[in-house]
Amino acid sequence: MEKKKGQAAWWKDLSEQERAQVAEAAYDVLGSGPRPVVVKLEPRRRRRTSDSDRAKLESEAWAGDDEDQMSAMVRAFPSLAQAEGSEPWDVHAFLRWTETAPPSEAATHAIRFVLEVWSPSTDWRTAAARFGIKRVSHLGPFRLVEAMSAWDDAHRDAFLAWCEAPFTP
Repeated sequence: MEKKKGQAAWWKDLSEQERAQVAEAAYDVLGSGPRPVVVKLEPRRRRRTSDSDRAKLESEAWAGDDEDQMSAMVRAFPSLAQAEGSEPWDVHAFLRWTETAPPSEAATHAIRFVLEVWSPSTDWRTAAARFGIKRVSHLGPFRLVEAMSAWDDAHRDAFLAWCEAPFTP
């Protein structure tokens, strides 16, 4: 049985470049964070993306309308690749699928992230209960540090792809 890592032990397993990428992505998304750490870890930090470059990156990364963007993002997470309601995007079908989805910590955090992007102000436990979904404990708020600790590289890559070209429907 694999010993569970400490809350931030995953950070120690990352290379300096990977740490810089995570810190930079968190700063870009949250507007705050360990910016001095990024400078210390990666003195030749990549150039900040201009607004026009970001718009181009977003249009290439998440082409289509809101539902197409959500479908592409959901499919980027390995644990959600076969999720009902992901193609085409249907939040109600997706919520029903989450009730019977294989319960893994990685999937739980991916589900929470996807729902956070779709509607950050929604209490998804309450919303799911209104749709008749009985099991809602996995629909809590998205927590970045917990997610990064639970996710493998493929899940982190899916999250970082969104951080590089974030969108909100």
